[in-house]
Amino acid sequence: MNHFNLDLIKFIQENSPVSIDIVLSKYQKTLSTIKRAIKEINDYLEPENKIHLINAKIITPITYRDYIKFIKSISLKRYISTPDERIKLFILQATLFEAVNRKEFYS
Repeated sequence: MNHFNLDLIKFIQENSPVSIDIVLSKYQKTLSTIKRAIKEINDYLEPENKIHLINAKIITPITYRDYIKFIKSISLKRYISTPDERIKLFILQATLFEAVNRKEFYS
């Protein structure tokens, strides 16, 4: 799970049903990349909230509460942070604590 997946599910949740062309244009990704992201997202969703691609539209019944539940279900070990997120976390840790141990970040 990564930042793109989280942004994608939020966009789909807010705009469902949404045209696949709109999603492709917004994210500048290929159809196969979008499908892979949806598959990974669906692995975390309840069966009744799965995202579906039907007739060139992306559809999901997921509500905002379901979205929040989804976010909470992702363990930090399953989330792949971006380099920018890691730098911000490192700066925050350095600001709050006297010493920062990089090994502790990943344990």
